[in-house]
Amino acid sequence: MKTYVQGDFAREEVLNLSHLIVWAPEPKYMLAMKCISSRVDSSDGDDIRFLIQLLNLKKAKQVFDIIQGYYPKSQIEAKTQFFVEELFE
Repeated sequence: MKTYVQGDFAREEVLNLSHLIVWAPEPKYMLAMKCISSRVDSSDGDDIRFLIQLLNLKKAKQVFDIIQGYYPKSQIEAKTQFFVEELFE
């Protein structure tokens, strides 16, 4: 089983009820997590494109800098590198 949630990241409260609080990770962390998992048979690609646009990123290096802010470089698989680089070609 792979685990993608790790490290420190900011959270945004989405819903606060008397007995339930729902939060979501900040967009940069979500981008890093989606890139690390980058499953081809899922909607990860669409999510990654959306987050890149939301964060107004213009270069693949910016994406890799964000990923490395949360995950060690050794965890970035070749498939992730190729996918991100293709997005900016």
